[in-house]
Amino acid sequence: MHRNMDVLRLARGFCLCANLLVVHMDHVADANDGEHRVVRGRVLDSDGAPVAGVQVLEYGWESHPEKGAEPGSAVSDRMGEFLLKGLSNETIRFVLAIHADRKLKSIIRLPRFEGTPGEATVDFVVKPTASIKLKLIGEGEPLSGDKVRVDLYERVPLMKGTKESTGWRPVFDSYWWWSIPDKEGRSLSRSVNLPLESQTTIDAKGNAIVPNLAAEWSYQLDCCADGFKSKTLFDLRLKPGEVRDLGTIRLFRLRKLVVNVVDSQGNPVAGVKVVARPADDEVSPHPVSNASDKEGRIELSDVPDAPLTVKPFELHDSVTGATRDLSHEPSLSVKKGETRAKLMLKNLSKPNRDPAKLKK
Repeated sequence: MHRNMDVLRLARGFCLCANLLVVHMDHVADANDGEHRVVRGRVLDSDGAPVAGVQVLEYGWESHPEKGAEPGSAVSDRMGEFLLKGLSNETIRFVLAIHADRKLKSIIRLPRFEGTPGEATVDFVVKPTASIKLKLIGEGEPLSGDKVRVDLYERVPLMKGTKESTGWRPVFDSYWWWSIPDKEGRSLSRSVNLPLESQTTIDAKGNAIVPNLAAEWSYQLDCCADGFKSKTLFDLRLKPGEVRDLGTIRLFRLRKLVVNVVDSQGNPVAGVKVVARPADDEVSPHPVSNASDKEGRIELSDVPDAPLTVKPFELHDSVTGATRDLSHEPSLSVKKGETRAKLMLKNLSKPNRDPAKLKK
């Protein structure tokens, strides 16, 4: 789904060169309900043979079936054919296909049904599931037990937009969605139990396995333990049947760090925000701190007890309301165990009150 795709547009339909092999759109002029918004097609394996007994259902960020209806779900017959009815009209939609016995799973993207509800014909391939394994270590010891977990998320385009985003949602062994609000504005949550759930197991030695992942889909792992700073691994995409070994993931205990921000004359600077990240991690995103107070003080309460790099981010000018970029300022290195540090903004001159020279 994330590969480069050559698109050949025809009068009725288009062809996609990924999991999605053939898609045709037929608009139904008289259709006014979800029963006329359907997907029909065939499920094939990697050798092109039809696959029977595949569970096929709509799979979206927030899937809204017709009020009072269950989400569209179907099972392929001996020819691999299926008919999926009652789909929502989300801006961006997906179809999930699962064969539990053969451990096959795929997620494909469908075109939007514009205007009048219509029909799509889809032939696609289900592929062997993939898995991830890793080892969790904290303070030199394996992490295991009830207070340790590896949370699984998937990256999906936000349903209300037209472009792929950095939105993530948790993956459970059930598929959750919200119904369309009733007259009182209430939405009911419902769920469908899915086979081949991707539930993580962790043994006494800290070895974790995340099974049954859809190939070529994008996943995120949050490795967590009570009292430790969590570690996030982004955009994990696996090949069909792959077992990805992420090696040892080390978690560090949390500590409180107070950063005092001063200028080159030693005067406190208010309105400064910083980003603190492990010194060996320049890739993963980390949150921006609160702004320093009038004493130049920033309190960071959930940073890992490991060597850190504290990077100036921006300065908020309380007079003009504008911000000044501080990315040109040098970073501060903080050692493991330190609880206080001083960050000097060496290139910061007198406060610039001219809005034309500030980054708005």
